[in-house]
Amino acid sequence: MDNNPYHSVRVEKIPTTSWNKQQIIDWLQSKRKSMDMTYLKKELLMKVAEIAPQYNKYLIDETAKCNGITILRLPPYHCKLNPIELVWAQIKNYVGANNSTFKMSDIKKLLHDAIALIGANRWKKCCDHVIRKENTMWNLDDIMELAEQNSFIINVTGESSDTD
Repeated sequence: MDNNPYHSVRVEKIPTTSWNKQQIIDWLQSKRKSMDMTYLKKELLMKVAEIAPQYNKYLIDETAKCNGITILRLPPYHCKLNPIELVWAQIKNYVGANNSTFKMSDIKKLLHDAIALIGANRWKKCCDHVIRKENTMWNLDDIMELAEQNSFIINVTGESSDTD
């Protein structure tokens, strides 16, 4: 799943610097976190940071988990790792190529026709393509890591260490 805002609704909001001190205190108390009432807002937010990961959950992830499903989230800006994007492109191409009337009812029918044409074989091809892309990216990542480890420094001061 990508990280569109409608996929990233949190189960509950976690306090941020935009919250006032009392709101942060109330949130911490609701989590039964002990604190000194004389804490500064910055100190309260440090307390929040200690426990935030256990409350920082997505609504759709939790709903899926209740049904035995685990959501895999794509890294931001990596739509090429999403087979749905490839299928959607095929659907849009089909509708665009076959749309001659530009009437909404005809477009809707073309959309349904295009979806019907996407069978299990096409889905598998799109998934296989994404897996190949992912493997390529992993290989490039390994190459970059090796290049960083094997980097060397060139002295540009104009002095040479070679003797004549």
